[in-house]
Amino acid sequence: MNYKYEIKPKELFPPNVFPPQFAKLYEYIRYIPDDQEADYNYIERELLNAASSFKLDPSLVIQLDWMSTRALPPAQSQVLAGQTSQQMASPN
Repeated sequence: MNYKYEIKPKELFPPNVFPPQFAKLYEYIRYIPDDQEADYNYIERELLNAASSFKLDPSLVIQLDWMSTRALPPAQSQVLAGQTSQQMASPN
C-alpha cells in the first residue's frame, strides 16, 4: 500500500500527455480522509477545466453519475442489495 503513495502524480499523469488537472485531482482524491465526502463540485470543475484546456466541446463531456444520482432510501437499498447477492449466488 505504501508503494502507491510513493508514486508521484506527475509520474502517473505526465504534463506533456495529460492535462495538469489530472495530477491535481489524483492528489486531492488520494488524501481525502475516509470519514470525509469528496467535494464533487470541485472534481467536476477540474474535469471541465481539463476538457476546456484540450479545446473539447463541453457538451461532449459525459454527465457524471453523482450529478444525477440520489441516495436510495434504506429499505430500497436493502432490497437491491438482496437481489444482487441472490444474482451472484445463482449459477445462471
